[in-house]
Amino acid sequence: MEITPQLLDDIAQELSIGNCCFLNIHTGEVATYPSVLKYDDTDSEFWQDVLDQVNDTPQDYIEIEGMESWESFGVMEDFISVMVPAIHQNRFVDAISKKHPFRRFNELLHDFESLRNQWFEYKHQRYMTFVNEQLESALGFTEEE
Repeated sequence: MEITPQLLDDIAQELSIGNCCFLNIHTGEVATYPSVLKYDDTDSEFWQDVLDQVNDTPQDYIEIEGMESWESFGVMEDFISVMVPAIHQNRFVDAISKKHPFRRFNELLHDFESLRNQWFEYKHQRYMTFVNEQLESALGFTEEE
């Protein structure tokens, strides 16, 4: 199975909005459903076909996990150190050092429109790398391939 940029993009987008993602290792099809259904299936009828498909043949699917909060926090820290101009870095570091760092970071980005756009692209690229690493590991790819 080939890991294409489009596949990485699709999965990264789904994960970033909080969906569970499963890749069919035979067809390359991505099955998704809202992650809330893992814990509360009261609204699952709309997603029942996908849930049944994944649950009935789990051997055909690889689950691709979203980032843990500490990993997402690390992406924010990296963005600040790499992309935010030095003159503004202290404001961003201060924002993520307090309670509710994700909310504070996003609120501060609204003051910096160009940085906000760069953030979305940076975060998406990091998510694509994160997904690629999971797929390569699950599919048994090595560095040489």
